[in-house]
Amino acid sequence: MNTESLKKLSYIGAIFKETFRLYSVASGSTALEAERDTLIEGNLIPRGTIISWSMLAAGRDPEVYANPKEFWPERWLDQGKGSNSLPMITFGSGSHRCLGEHLAMVEATVMLGMLLRYFDWELVNGRSSVEQLQQNLLIYPSDGMPVRFKARDLQCIEET
Repeated sequence: MNTESLKKLSYIGAIFKETFRLYSVASGSTALEAERDTLIEGNLIPRGTIISWSMLAAGRDPEVYANPKEFWPERWLDQGKGSNSLPMITFGSGSHRCLGEHLAMVEATVMLGMLLRYFDWELVNGRSSVEQLQQNLLIYPSDGMPVRFKARDLQCIEET
């Protein structure tokens, strides 16, 4: 794995972004307090009001994401080609954005790329692992989503 091969794994990065959009690691609501009276689209938010928002709901906003319930990694591949970039708020935003975002994405891409190359995967409990989710502060499969990995024949991999 090197810099050139990482550039070829842009689809894996798109898969991570789409997964984070639909199933944010921190799906709980964040609360802020209005510091002054604020008018938003004709609605008065009085000073001292507690304002909550949900990353889970934000990632499924149809005004921001076309077909928001659909898992569609391709939506992230056209970024930077003159189109409006889609917000990815999983790592925060503005001056409070996580400094480790890019490192985390590179590490995740390398890890998943290596796992896809060298192993065959199987969900132990089948599709139900993906469909039966629980939520507290995080979203997670109710069964922990056990996966069985089987090493591929390395000689066949080296020949491709």
